[in-house]
Amino acid sequence: MIQILLFFLAVTLQAQQPLRTKPVEKLIVSLGFRDWGAITIAGNTVLAGHPNDGGGIYAIDGTTGKQKWFHVAPKSEGNPSVSRPAVVSGDTVLVCYGKYLVALSLATGRERWRGPAPFDNSVPIIAGNMVYMTDAEGALNALDLATGKILWKTPFGENRNYCGGQPALRDGVLYSTAYFEPKGRHAIAVDAKTGAEKWRTFLKAEYARTGVCLVRLIATSEGVFATGDQFLLSFDLATGTPRWEAKKQLRRDERGFPKGFALWSLTDAGSMLTALSDIGLHLIDKTTGAFAWTLPGKFTDRPMAVSGDILYFIGQPDGVAVVSKSGMLHALDLQARQIVWSFARAEDKYNWSFHHMAPFDNGLWVDHYGVLLKLQ
Repeated sequence: MIQILLFFLAVTLQAQQPLRTKPVEKLIVSLGFRDWGAITIAGNTVLAGHPNDGGGIYAIDGTTGKQKWFHVAPKSEGNPSVSRPAVVSGDTVLVCYGKYLVALSLATGRERWRGPAPFDNSVPIIAGNMVYMTDAEGALNALDLATGKILWKTPFGENRNYCGGQPALRDGVLYSTAYFEPKGRHAIAVDAKTGAEKWRTFLKAEYARTGVCLVRLIATSEGVFATGDQFLLSFDLATGTPRWEAKKQLRRDERGFPKGFALWSLTDAGSMLTALSDIGLHLIDKTTGAFAWTLPGKFTDRPMAVSGDILYFIGQPDGVAVVSKSGMLHALDLQARQIVWSFARAEDKYNWSFHHMAPFDNGLWVDHYGVLLKLQ
């Protein structure tokens, strides 16, 4: 589940003032269950789901920590758990349940409409009065934000080998993945107004007959960037042409032999990309795909978030005193390439890791064992 979530929680908020000093817990929210889903901030409201059997999504007052409202789908209509982040525009909140996408009022939590079932690792994108989503069959959909009416739907090949990479939107173009016979998996671009295809690029790999399975896409002014299997790729925005001389198949030396490794939580950090692997946190040159800098340590599949020139991440960098074996929360100055603070709960009797995060001005909401924490 965590692997699914991390695709959607890499947040870049350049206008925010980052948290540069070691934080303290300003609010502790506990509603009687252990696990929280991804966190979304909408003004003074904090939205977070419950990913286990009870399910549902909670709206929390960001000042008092009190519950504003709660919404849950009936179990008779599928799994009510909510692990993916809510998406907000104005007074509309989009929530991914197992069998449908639901639109709620941010003020009251009342349901407004239901849309198609979302793919199991995809979150909708809102742009103006349009909602873009990948449905359970692997088709791209455009919906009206006010009504949920499907405006266009573009199926892409067969679903049996679909990877469901999270779509990205830039300058009126959607970038995603698709499966086309006879070759297999492709990166694709479609017109966001009409759903018409603009280009497709086969994700060829020597060991994978059906192509690379992309799990994370980012569209920036420099190009489309993606990770999947043990590859790091980039494509031209307009044509889909690979930007680097070859796909970056990720290899490291292990006891004198090359060994492949995967990248997690690919994140746009302005002039560079960031990503995690099991051996380090990496800053990646957008022009060449080369690793410009690596912070060695022990890391797992966890989200990261950018606020200004500070990168928030979870893990155990080398040289930082181990306070929590399950993984501490850290802030990295991207310019100086130095850790400016590390944080662990004073009492961590369960040896529990942080999982999700959402930055706000001079602060950060995170989850831990049974609680949401407001750090400032």
